[in-house]
Amino acid sequence: MVESNYTPRVHSRYQVQTPIMFAKQNTDGLLPANMLNISDGGMCFASSYAVNLHSDVCIWLEKKLRIKLKGIKIYNFYRSKVLWQREINDGTALGIGVQHVNKSRITQVPEFICSVCEKKIPWGEIHFVKDFVYLCPTCYQEMQGYSKTSQDEMLRFLEGNVF
Repeated sequence: MVESNYTPRVHSRYQVQTPIMFAKQNTDGLLPANMLNISDGGMCFASSYAVNLHSDVCIWLEKKLRIKLKGIKIYNFYRSKVLWQREINDGTALGIGVQHVNKSRITQVPEFICSVCEKKIPWGEIHFVKDFVYLCPTCYQEMQGYSKTSQDEMLRFLEGNVF
């Protein structure tokens, strides 16, 4: 008997091809891509733009999908973590696999507000620190001057986990 290292997926994957837009962490502008498949926990999309592994990306569906998939809800916006990237289509595109961190039904490109000073943050200047904690460059730089313990306590407070 041959032993396998195969681990089954936690969520069912569905082949759904549709245009999306995405923003790389701490960069300006939205980039076009094409969703290839989606699950409740992640997505794979094709892009001609490389991304950094383990960075965050924000993804918008360009059009509302009117499909029903068993065991999955389709959202308009995803904040996801990049898990892998590899060449696909004979090297003409990059396949990018992400794990969803946050999902939302919003339909417009959101305006992010700094969790500390409450100023609007332009796309290219957002620092995604934790779930729903967004920092402007000034507050992010200020936070870097504190010890790791102090940073952790500040983030706990900003997340609302103060007990």
